[in-house]
Amino acid sequence: MIGKITALALAACALSLGAAETENWNFGWKFYYGKNPDAFKRDFDDSSWRKLDLPHDYQIEQPWAVPSEEEIKKNGGELKNRGFKPYGEGWYRKEFRADPEWRGKRVILDFEGVMTVSDVYVNGQKAASNEYGYSGYEADISKFLDYGGQNVVAVYSRVMGGSRWYTGGGIFRDVKLSIKNPVAVARHGLYITTPKVGEKSAAARVLAEVENALGSPRKVSVRAAVFGLDGAEIASAEREIDIPANSASTAEFEFEIKNPSLWSPENPALYSAAAEVKSGGKLLDAQRENFGIRKIEFTPERGFLLNGKKTLLKGVNLHHDLGALGAAAYAAELERRIKFLKSIGVNHIRTAHNPFSKSFLDLADKYGILVTDELFDKWDDWFVGMRKKFGEVWPNAAREFIRRDRNRPSVVIWSLGNELNRQTHNDEYGDYGVTMYKKMRDFCKKFDASRPYTVAQFPAREGGIKDRDAGWETSKPAELAFATDISAQNYTWDFFEKDAKKYPEMIFYQSEAGTWALGGNYFGMNLDRVVGLAYWGAIGYFGESFGWPSKGWGDKAFIDTALNPLPQCWWVKANFSEGEPVVHIGVLEEKNARDRFVFHNGVNVGLMPETENWNRPEGSKVSVAVYTNADEAELFLNGKSLGAKKNTRGNPFNRNKIIWENIDYEAGKLKAVARTGGKTVGEYKIETAGEPCKIVATAENPDWKADGMDLQHVAIKAVDKKGRIHPLASNKLKFKVEGPASLIGVDNGDINSNEMHTGCERSLYCGRALAILRAGLSAGKVKLVIEGENLPKKTVILRLNPAK
Repeated sequence: MIGKITALALAACALSLGAAETENWNFGWKFYYGKNPDAFKRDFDDSSWRKLDLPHDYQIEQPWAVPSEEEIKKNGGELKNRGFKPYGEGWYRKEFRADPEWRGKRVILDFEGVMTVSDVYVNGQKAASNEYGYSGYEADISKFLDYGGQNVVAVYSRVMGGSRWYTGGGIFRDVKLSIKNPVAVARHGLYITTPKVGEKSAAARVLAEVENALGSPRKVSVRAAVFGLDGAEIASAEREIDIPANSASTAEFEFEIKNPSLWSPENPALYSAAAEVKSGGKLLDAQRENFGIRKIEFTPERGFLLNGKKTLLKGVNLHHDLGALGAAAYAAELERRIKFLKSIGVNHIRTAHNPFSKSFLDLADKYGILVTDELFDKWDDWFVGMRKKFGEVWPNAAREFIRRDRNRPSVVIWSLGNELNRQTHNDEYGDYGVTMYKKMRDFCKKFDASRPYTVAQFPAREGGIKDRDAGWETSKPAELAFATDISAQNYTWDFFEKDAKKYPEMIFYQSEAGTWALGGNYFGMNLDRVVGLAYWGAIGYFGESFGWPSKGWGDKAFIDTALNPLPQCWWVKANFSEGEPVVHIGVLEEKNARDRFVFHNGVNVGLMPETENWNRPEGSKVSVAVYTNADEAELFLNGKSLGAKKNTRGNPFNRNKIIWENIDYEAGKLKAVARTGGKTVGEYKIETAGEPCKIVATAENPDWKADGMDLQHVAIKAVDKKGRIHPLASNKLKFKVEGPASLIGVDNGDINSNEMHTGCERSLYCGRALAILRAGLSAGKVKLVIEGENLPKKTVILRLNPAK
């Protein structure tokens, strides 16, 4: 039942939110790693279990699963997909008192993510299960509670087969406890769209779905309002709806917003909308969500238009793991990554290949990141935990995915899958996945039809033809390319122009672009026509290793797991940052360079090894790349010019990359000077460092808050007496934390290291390391003591500020 009312600039009356009580339930858990068949029981003795707070990833804590000699010959077997971490299982338990006033209400536990499959028990009775770890779910625990007494929640998590990369394990995202009335706004039941967008006026449509969990019908009043950038109410309206017993009804509203501030990467302006439900004058529930006013269009001629303006997606693919933190979804770490990516010109992220956390999307909305929101990798039982068939799992996962994320202005494309097996091998439909895609798309459109749908295609063509097959050059696009709203193709960008001439209705998006051709696969496209691209493997991640000792995709990314950029990162910035001068130096490390390139998924992948190391053997030869978007660059070694060279903008593969080959190495200073129009626009230098003599530690977060969740990242360097980082320093470090914080992760960016990311020890790699501290719940002084092998001890005093 849908009731509709249109309200234009109605009288303001702020909504009084807070009918439903919601509590952060991340704190005060107990954990056990391993099998424990009695752990679900109410009276189970968990006194010896470890105490911890969420989010938590138990896999990152496990020792590396060192492969046997036979497995190493096979590149590690299945272990390499998982980053050489073992499968596992674990239990979480939490005791709490159920207030007698909760009786007659709905007591809901909201799990944002438990990897991979999970079961929830309350006082020994099963309350809920979930089969897809990236998908959130709720457990209504009302009927299992002892009101007025103590209760126990037990959560079982098991990491099973089901991924080509590291997944993590356990309750790796937030948990909340909500106390709701039986009549309330449904889960993800507030839906906001902007069907009309203009500079002078916009329309905001608000749909409020209200559930009635009672056995009799109810009539309720629903009041909705929209709020401006300053939080002040712009307009509101109210109407009554009838809700059948054990059912739901929707109230629909439309509001005019005059002179709107349009959301974009340059201006991520956020409005909000709210709905409150009343019966007999009593407030039953109230919900509020952010939204952005923006218009998205996709056309064959111009690609992607945002608010009527051609906007190129300059993007990267990311997996959900966060370096030393594993899969544990900390908003502070996500914010650190998003801010860095934006600083190098990135405006787009594809969530490869699963739904990310709510906090990621909060940040994407806040910082103006355009998102391709992806639901699954391959459509196969293997990729959803294997307790149930894929066909049983996908509808609930898709419903949760679309309804949860549909209000996000950052989300501009829905992707339902990636590199499908069914794209290259006939499935039960015999049509390379087209029928299954249409079935999923039509299902999802019931929840949101305001964005295009796609599937990122395996680098194969019609009939499954691959790069090394006969007929590749003259092949047609894959069958799915004609069915999806946008033809999202992994790596096969060099067909775009040819296909556009034959199929002018197609809209092209390079959903994965190889890092081996950071310029070619960008400037080689017709940028006026395409939607854009997303580079694969921007930040190093665990899993998809090409063999021990590599733990993942670290040496093929241009940013390591600790968020240290490699020289090629500045090539990306030079390409993406038009109008901002960029100049940087990369020293080509020729030794074993070919080992970095692998024929994988039908394409060559890899990254030429480069460093900023100018500590080299005397008399050696070295080649150097200068990354710049200026007209030319000149290279100087110890003040002597090695010549000026033009930026060859006509060659997409070399644009913004200038090479000096076989330089006679001399210790000292290597400097690049970039010029445009004859004027110097930037300089960059690297120097030969002396022996490291001290530790420099820099805290990144000056506003570190004592909320129990905030993080402090301390970047550590070994430097010489002139403060220059030593690029070969590998001294072992030991860490000790005193005060209201804890050390939760250590990293150095070395994907080949056998050291653990948990604990209190880590070696320097290329002269660097990273310590990650989690705030406690009390403000105060935190002392971080760093003891370095053959280096003086370093003490860092950090201030943990009161939570706001």
